[in-house]
Amino acid sequence: MTFQDYKSQIMALTQLEKDALHVYVGLTVFLVTLWLLKQYSQLSSRVRPWLALFVVFLIAILGEILDYREIINKKHWHYPDNLHDIINTCFWPAVFAILLRWSNLLQRRSA
Repeated sequence: MTFQDYKSQIMALTQLEKDALHVYVGLTVFLVTLWLLKQYSQLSSRVRPWLALFVVFLIAILGEILDYREIINKKHWHYPDNLHDIINTCFWPAVFAILLRWSNLLQRRSA
């Protein structure tokens, strides 16, 4: 089974388009990474969102490398599509990282 087959099965199972799937993957990786960092690391709350965003970026790049490996064999690589996918994957995690760092919008309120 190729990476493209795997993605097609996930799209069929979730009934999501490719762009929406990128958004969900980015948010899921970001939130899970934040949770893991909070549970298992001593990193500052100011550093965790940026590290989580970096993990999302690495996952997005890995996905595009896997796409590239399969598409290059068919000689049909289109760079703007890969950039679009990376932006879709990283946009909302970047927004949340910025909000967590420079806003109290997402901060816990004390009683």
